[in-house]
Amino acid sequence: MNINVMSAILDDMDLEAGDEIGIFDGDVCVGFGVIDSAISMSNILAITASAKDGDTPGFTAGKTISYRFWDASAGVETSEVVAIYQQGDEVFSTQGSAYVA
Repeated sequence: MNINVMSAILDDMDLEAGDEIGIFDGDVCVGFGVIDSAISMSNILAITASAKDGDTPGFTAGKTISYRFWDASAGVETSEVVAIYQQGDEVFSTQGSAYVA
């Protein structure tokens, strides 16, 4: 599944280069992206989430997508993340895509 992040703000501040956004199915990280410059409509962060394949961990279609931010400069993870879907919805879908802000 492709997740395209169009903006990412934590405590009223944009995430910075080196920060990470992780995509989770429960406690399993199924994909992540590292920010290299400010995220914007012209600089979207594209993240691919991997589906479960046999014994290989990944997402299960139909389960709720959750996100976590890693603030590289503070060394802090934030797991209470609210995503606003511009396209797609908050559940994993095989061959699906979503645009979030």
